[in-house]
Amino acid sequence: MKMDGSINSIVDMATSQGNSIKTNSLKSKADDALKGKNDEELKEACKQFENYFIEQMMKEMRNTLSKDNEDALIPKGKGETMFTEMRDSQYSKEATENGGIGLAKMLYTQLKKSNS
Repeated sequence: MKMDGSINSIVDMATSQGNSIKTNSLKSKADDALKGKNDEELKEACKQFENYFIEQMMKEMRNTLSKDNEDALIPKGKGETMFTEMRDSQYSKEATENGGIGLAKMLYTQLKKSNS
């Protein structure tokens, strides 16, 4: 990615680096839990992956909405975008803590089976 010094490019770069760091962290947590045969750590890693999955799904769903600020009554700024991302992150965390979509349970079951 070309760095031109604008706030948009800085935010985009930070977001892509943050996603890479987050996915690497989730992978290492799952690997460590499997190596150590620790069920609780594996369950937590699966929940964190489900949280990340839901968050990314919400982000992509929001990306399908019109981004044409000219048609908006009040144009969106960076602050609103940041708030929306933080709200979606919190929604995904709450969803996961309250049972989620079942992905964590399926992952846990599959990983336990394949590493037994």
